Amino acid sequence: MKKTMYKLLFRKIWSNIFGLLGIIVLLLAGSAFFIILSTISANYEETAAEYFDTQHYADITLYGRFTQNDVDGVRDTESVRKAHGRYASEVNTEAAAFAVISLTEGINVPFLMEGRLPETASECLLLDRSAGAMGISVGDTVVLGDHEVVVTGTCESPEFIYVYNNSVFADNKTYGIIFVTADYFSGEYQEIVLIAPNGEDKDIAAHVNASAAVKMEDQLNYVTYESDLRQIQSFAAIFPTVFAILSAAVIYVLFKRTTTKEHKQIGICKALGITDVQVTLIYVIQAVLVSVIGVALGGAAAMLITNPVISAMSFMFILPTMGFVFYPAIWGLVIVVVLVLCVLSSFLGVYSVLRQSPANAMRPIMPKVRKKKSKRGAFRSLSFNSRYALTSALRNKGRFFTVVLGIGGACTLLIFSLGFHDSFVHSINLFFHDFAQYDFIIDFDPISYTMEHPAASQFNSCQKALMVPVEINDKDVSILVVEEDFDMLRIESQKLSDGIIIPQYYAGIWNVKVGDTLEVEGYSVKIADITVQTLNYFVYVSRDYAENILNELPDVYNVIFANADDVSETAKWLRAEGISFTTLQDGINQAEESVTYANVLIYLMIGCALLLGAAVLYSVGLINLSTREFEYMFMGVMGYSTGKIMTAHLKETVVQMLLGIPMGFVLGNIVLESIKSEFSNDSMFLYPAVFTGSYLLAAIGIILISIVNSILTARHIGRLDIVEGLKLQED
Repeated sequence: MKKTMYKLLFRKIWSNIFGLLGIIVLLLAGSAFFIILSTISANYEETAAEYFDTQHYADITLYGRFTQNDVDGVRDTESVRKAHGRYASEVNTEAAAFAVISLTEGINVPFLMEGRLPETASECLLLDRSAGAMGISVGDTVVLGDHEVVVTGTCESPEFIYVYNNSVFADNKTYGIIFVTADYFSGEYQEIVLIAPNGEDKDIAAHVNASAAVKMEDQLNYVTYESDLRQIQSFAAIFPTVFAILSAAVIYVLFKRTTTKEHKQIGICKALGITDVQVTLIYVIQAVLVSVIGVALGGAAAMLITNPVISAMSFMFILPTMGFVFYPAIWGLVIVVVLVLCVLSSFLGVYSVLRQSPANAMRPIMPKVRKKKSKRGAFRSLSFNSRYALTSALRNKGRFFTVVLGIGGACTLLIFSLGFHDSFVHSINLFFHDFAQYDFIIDFDPISYTMEHPAASQFNSCQKALMVPVEINDKDVSILVVEEDFDMLRIESQKLSDGIIIPQYYAGIWNVKVGDTLEVEGYSVKIADITVQTLNYFVYVSRDYAENILNELPDVYNVIFANADDVSETAKWLRAEGISFTTLQDGINQAEESVTYANVLIYLMIGCALLLGAAVLYSVGLINLSTREFEYMFMGVMGYSTGKIMTAHLKETVVQMLLGIPMGFVLGNIVLESIKSEFSNDSMFLYPAVFTGSYLLAAIGIILISIVNSILTARHIGRLDIVEGLKLQED
């Protein structure tokens, strides 16, 4: 009996081989995507935590002007384990700008990639990605104003997993991080870095009158790390879920059709003494084999692809020790979910036939008798092919709507993938092409409001501002104190007389609206307006209003926003004078470069979406063909050419696309809107958008898949043999 069962099992597998292959492709793509992103997510979190601990990432960083006595006083604080003063400055050269930072023993320790640490004031360590982008090697000399330093090594740093320049991703070709010994500098420290796991940043800062105190988890570097971690986890959940739903639908339809077609054989087997359990196993084992092969191939693909994906992501962030790691929990979860999914779907597919008695199962399936209605009007005016296509769709609802679901699912993922890219680009454009109205930003140590900055004469318009760090609702933010005629950023500045203006991102996390109040430095302030600012968030307040909410507002400014007739020439003058600055064009270039990071995941998602559509249409198409082979052969005998038969088939496909593509458009936008909060953080507010071109690309992608599937269908129909078909009907 066992031998007979094995033969029967392999015969069934061979007869359904192409349908099963389609399901394997679905499971391969879904499991590979989940394993890749879940592995990256888990490894990213695990490696980052170890990296931060090993390299002693500072728990708190104080900013201001400090003496060694200040450092010693902080070091003696009970909650502080270790503290060091640190120098930090920025140097502009003709080719690039460099952040020059002094090394601190045992805190923010660089991870050496090549060479050695600097030992004298004439040596330096260069961030490895900066060195690679700028073409600088160990042993080269870098000119920093009046200093020349020799690069003794390259490194990565826990502080610079992400490199920012004025809150925008830096271009590694034009912005670098250099570490030097403390001997390079002289005078007061600009920072104090602390190891104080349980320290209160505000209390410690108060001891030395620090202008700002930032905890590790509030630093832009760390915030972006946590945001990216959440984003990867979101991607890992969305795509495999869609694949799982469609895989279950295809498996159910496949086994439902197979058992319906083979109901006579099942009845004979049951009459000969084969139990329901044994018959069920013949089909369920197929599902188990499909799930094992699909997960195995998906796992193998994940092992091959994960490291290249991590390498591609390293354009934006680098963890030197990060790479593919085998996580038994992730693989175990995939295996269990896929097995349960396949077994349950296959069982539901065969259940309706198994519950019949052998006598009933061996009887021919009687067609459903419907009351004949007179068909008039629009339906009667259609051609035979059109009426046949519509009737077939209504007669085979399960297969028809599975294809619609497959088209809709693939289109959903395409719209989500393309829309994520569009949202990223749109958010950047909203800031740089609509919100920002300046050419230059220059920040510096505070000077008297009555004094003009040395660079002011180089601009045709220039506006002063004071940037002040404050805490609002337990969140450290920057207030920008401006005049009420401030127009370098597109805000409703006339409303500043009534209160403060906040970005939409802050309004969302604080759950406030225009007219509500916030507590700022112990004072209750009114929200006069909410602005759509997607980058470089500020809370805006006029100088007159600020005097009421900030203690001892100094009559100084530390930022100027400016416009110039010739940006290039003005930039050259500023560099020659050693004045640090950023231009709007620099920000645009850096933002456009940062889109490359998003594209890594986007290309992977688009590939999976197209694979999903192809696999579903191919699998269900095979099931549909096996069901309707006799119909097509009979139409051929009646004189219908392959072209006319395909016309009927294509009309049904068109109806499915007319239903599936709009459904995908709607669901794609819903998914995109639902993850907006996951992809918005302290560095960027994601404004959901899908461009017209993306809708067209998604539709074209689905249409191309359908065309390829139709070509394969036409070849199959062209090879049909009426004699063999009649034999199969007799069997």
